[in-house]
Amino acid sequence: MDARANRIARRLRAMGVGPDVRVAVCLERSIDMPVAVLAVLKAGGGYVAVDPNYPADRVAYMLEDSRAAVLLTTADVAARLPSTETPLLRLDADAASIESESAEALSVPVDPENLGYVLYTSGSTGRPKGAALPHRALVNLLAWQLARFGEGAAARTLQFASLSFDVSFQEIFSTWAAGGTLVLVDDDTRRDAEALVAYLRAHRVQRLFLPFAALQNLAETAENARLPELREIITAGEQLRATPQLRAFFQANPGLRLDNQYGPSETHVISAHLLPEHPGMPAQAVEAVRIFAPDSAAEMVGG
Repeated sequence: MDARANRIARRLRAMGVGPDVRVAVCLERSIDMPVAVLAVLKAGGGYVAVDPNYPADRVAYMLEDSRAAVLLTTADVAARLPSTETPLLRLDADAASIESESAEALSVPVDPENLGYVLYTSGSTGRPKGAALPHRALVNLLAWQLARFGEGAAARTLQFASLSFDVSFQEIFSTWAAGGTLVLVDDDTRRDAEALVAYLRAHRVQRLFLPFAALQNLAETAENARLPELREIITAGEQLRATPQLRAFFQANPGLRLDNQYGPSETHVISAHLLPEHPGMPAQAVEAVRIFAPDSAAEMVGG
C-alpha cells in the first residue's frame, strides 16, 4: 500500500502537485480510494472528495469551484463524468506511468496550515460549499481520537463512510495511525444490513463508525445477534436515540462501547460522550447526549 501510494504521489508531483494544491479524488469504493487519498497527502497536496455517483452538474461545479489541479480517477469513472479541462490521472489507464515511478518514500515539506482536504456540504440550503481543513486541525483530531481509543487503539476498523463525509478521514487515518487494519466493504454489502452483519462477523471487525440511521438499521437486523469481535461503535452526524432495538443489540453484546460524537465539517471541533455500559441507561442520560454540547460529561477537541 505504501509503495503504491508513493508511486502515485511521485506522479502527482510531476504534474505540479505540492502544498495547498488541490487534487480531486473521484473513485468507486475499492482499495484504490484510501491509497489515492494517502498519495495526495504524500505529494503535499490537499484532496477534494468527489463522489462518482453525484449528478454531473454537481461534479462539474465542484471541480471548477475547488480549482482542482488534477482529477485522480479511473478510466471507467472518467467516462461517466462531465467533460473537464482538469488534467486526469487514471489509476488504470495510466498505470504504466505510475509504475515507472520510484516506490521510495517522498520528503515534501508541509506546514501545519497547509491544506489537508476539501469536503463539500450537501447544498441543502443553497449551493454546496467547500470546507477546507488544514493539517493542524486534522492532526489534532487524530491525536485526540487515538487518546480516546485508549488501550487497544489498533483495531480492525470497517471503512464504511463515504469519502465525502468527514468521518471517513477519522476511519482511515485513526486506524492507520494506531497500527490497525482497515477493512474495506463494497457498496452492495454496505447497504444491505443482513449482508453487513455477516461481513462484520466473517472479517472479525472490532470498530465501527456509523451514523445513527445505519446503526439503527444494523440493530434492527442483528437485535439479538452476537458479534463477539466487535468492541466499539462510534456514531456521529445524526441525533442518537436509544431505541428498543438499539438497547437489545447492546444487551446482546455486553462490553460493546458506544461513543457519541458530533462536529461540524467546517471546523472539526468535536463534542463527544461515551455512553455508560449500553443505551439501556436512564432516559435523562439519553437526553444529555441529544444536546451534542460539551459539558462536564463530554470532551471537546478543537480544530
